[in-house]
Amino acid sequence: MTAAAARALFATILGDWRRACAVDLYTKTILTLIALFLAVIALRPIVQPAPALAQANLGGVQFSASDQFIAFFDPRSGDVWQYSNSGLMNVYHYKLTKLGTPLGK
Repeated sequence: MTAAAARALFATILGDWRRACAVDLYTKTILTLIALFLAVIALRPIVQPAPALAQANLGGVQFSASDQFIAFFDPRSGDVWQYSNSGLMNVYHYKLTKLGTPLGK
């Protein structure tokens, strides 16, 4: 093998090595950026949680419970819903029209 052929072979090997290192560095950089962006997306709910928002149509509804029933009262309309815990889950709806008077159905 002549010196010129040896230099050409060495340049080919060295050129491939440099190209391989450039591709390897590019791949590592892109994969690192992808991993960082995925970590930001995954940690966002922990670092900055979304606020809990109530439903607008149930805003102001009051809740009461005992071992025999669950009741909901809407002070805007005077509606009272009572759910029985007797196993049949009976539902009763009343209307509060005036304080001190019996509930109307």
